[in-house]
Amino acid sequence: MAKAKKKFPDLTGDGKVTFADVLKGRGVEQMAGGKVKIMKKGGKNFNPKYTRGSSNVGERKRLMTEISNIYNKYRGTKSKRSKKGFPPAVAARLKKLMARRDKI
Repeated sequence: MAKAKKKFPDLTGDGKVTFADVLKGRGVEQMAGGKVKIMKKGGKNFNPKYTRGSSNVGERKRLMTEISNIYNKYRGTKSKRSKKGFPPAVAARLKKLMARRDKI
């Protein structure tokens, strides 16, 4: 038996699934006048005090986001928090990322 295909959701709310819905699902939004705006997904807002004085703010924010994602992945739930430390490979990656972040 073939599995039933899941239908793409109507993201624009016009009652039909159109190419506009697919674009919106990819993070593209049409503005008035036909211009296209690409929406950011999942960006973190860091307090400016953490990036002040940095020679490359964008790179520092990228590193901070990556570090934050690792913490969320390995320390996110209560059961994961009860474990002490990170796996050795993850700890080494965190150490390297933090060193790079601190140099910027």
